[in-house]
Amino acid sequence: MLLLSLIIAHLIADFYLQTDRMVEAKLRSLKKHILHHLMVNTLVLGAGWSLFNQENDPVMAVIWPVLFITFTHLIIDLLKINNSISCAPDRA
Repeated sequence: MLLLSLIIAHLIADFYLQTDRMVEAKLRSLKKHILHHLMVNTLVLGAGWSLFNQENDPVMAVIWPVLFITFTHLIIDLLKINNSISCAPDRA
């Protein structure tokens, strides 16, 4: 349930709440942006695991979900960047 909540939060933040300024910052430093998501997801899932789910394996409860979310976030951002570049009007 926590993983699903994180995915839904990412979709809402990326597609509905993200400003043009945030997109420009992401374009300038995608590595920094992805590192931020890796750290935030690790903190949230690690805290959720330590508070509620310690009987489960931390690799399955924290590490794999964090890697999955971060990797899919990177792919989605790359697709959005490529799409915005290919759809940008020519400035000639």
